[in-house]
Amino acid sequence: MKSTTANTLFDHNSLTAAPRNNGTGLTKNFKDKRMKRFCIVFVMGVLAVIVGASVANAQVTVNSLSLPTSAYPAGAPIPGGIDGTVGIGDPCQSFSAFNQPLPNETVGYELLFWDNQGTIVWPTSGSSTTTVEVCPGSTKGLATAWYEQVCVPGQACNGSCTLSLSCSVTTLAFNTYSDEFLANGDGTPIASVAPNSPEVWTGGTTVNTSYSAEAITVNPSLYGTMTKYGGGEFLYWEQMPKTNPGTPPGLVYNAPIDFDGYVVAFYLTIPPPPPPPHCHGTLCT
Repeated sequence: MKSTTANTLFDHNSLTAAPRNNGTGLTKNFKDKRMKRFCIVFVMGVLAVIVGASVANAQVTVNSLSLPTSAYPAGAPIPGGIDGTVGIGDPCQSFSAFNQPLPNETVGYELLFWDNQGTIVWPTSGSSTTTVEVCPGSTKGLATAWYEQVCVPGQACNGSCTLSLSCSVTTLAFNTYSDEFLANGDGTPIASVAPNSPEVWTGGTTVNTSYSAEAITVNPSLYGTMTKYGGGEFLYWEQMPKTNPGTPPGLVYNAPIDFDGYVVAFYLTIPPPPPPPHCHGTLCT
């Protein structure tokens, strides 16, 4: 951009057609004016480089959030969890999150997954922690370790859902582009349920699994507050905590009988197209 600007200015410099010396001192004036023009262009070029460097990367906020049912979907900071930033110009930094229930808490927290600026990272099998490398990007970003509250031994836990026939799968919709869950009441990732009997699903995000296994078909596109730019394309289902080898791909999630927990439908928001450039002559911004 710097060389293009400089060439454009010099190509249109009418002073280049002036006589080099007519005996009246024009040679010195011409040189002085050309030097001033060069200095202006050089300063503009340096300024452009400085401004470009300032937007080459941006701050990334790193945190740990929980998904307790009572606070869904906003989440709450994990006690003693990650809370930090990777600023403009900083090198990449590594952050570790526990993938086992945390000790010494009234309610434990189990890592579900990392969303590192749109890249989903699952807990490492057989390891007590999962580490991600966070690098500043071209825009402000988020890197979040999402946790689920779990009951820990020795604490009061809910009774078995099988005895009360209250087992149910709770479906969540997660937007990988903006690192957020679809707000409760803003829609559901469920399109249909089968066999949907004897307790009939009539809407919402939960499906009873106490009577039989249920095949839950995803709503492949969601619109509204979750998808800020018009639409979110479905990526995959994943049961929480993730199992090995993971939930089979496809539009249908097969919930086992008596399963009582979360399954997340991951979506990718479609970003808006870039605005057209504003051009003035040969210069575009």
